[in-house]
Amino acid sequence: QVTRPVALVQFFEAREDQFKSLMDANDVPRFMRIVKNAVMRDPMIADASAQSVFLECQKAAADGLVLDGREATLTRFKVNKRQQVNGRWEDNWVTEVVYIPMIRGLTRLVTESPQVADWHTGLVYEEEFKQGRFDYQRGDDPRLTHKPIIIGETGPVVAAYSIVRLRSGAVKIEVMTRNQLEAIKNRTKSRRKRKVSACSICLPIPV
Repeated sequence: QVTRPVALVQFFEAREDQFKSLMDANDVPRFMRIVKNAVMRDPMIADASAQSVFLECQKAAADGLVLDGREATLTRFKVNKRQQVNGRWEDNWVTEVVYIPMIRGLTRLVTESPQVADWHTGLVYEEEFKQGRFDYQRGDDPRLTHKPIIIGETGPVVAAYSIVRLRSGAVKIEVMTRNQLEAIKNRTKSRRKRKVSACSICLPIPV
């Protein structure tokens, strides 16, 4: 008897040529091998429909990311699609899969963009802020300077930032406060309570 993971792998093997229109043909064998490994590593992915898993993998291929748990990952989660049976609504938990780019993959996509010349991210700690080592100015001429503490107590993280320099010379700066980081953390916890699969997403900042 063919198991669901094996059947899913066979489903992909029969459609390998479809990935050649989304990515370099030389990269397809490696991409397929990594997808198969992901399914065998987490067989419950196969609880979702083969077509839905295939479509999510196509999205990863179109972005040029591999599902190796570093550039991107397949995350499974449970969704309650309640249905009516004999006039009564009953729970109907089904498995769905979504492709999620991870920080390494996002970094590669950004740095390989023809519009991006450079990209830096950083964390700001409480003692650095108190000592005036971090200065951020918004407006039509945004500026950010950060002198990190290399040796000594830093205290907790109070902010995180991203600086993107475009080839046109323009600079894009984004800063997130501790409260915003905590909001992301709380939303992640909330999703887990709704039976989201335990598949962590690597973030550029500790939350």
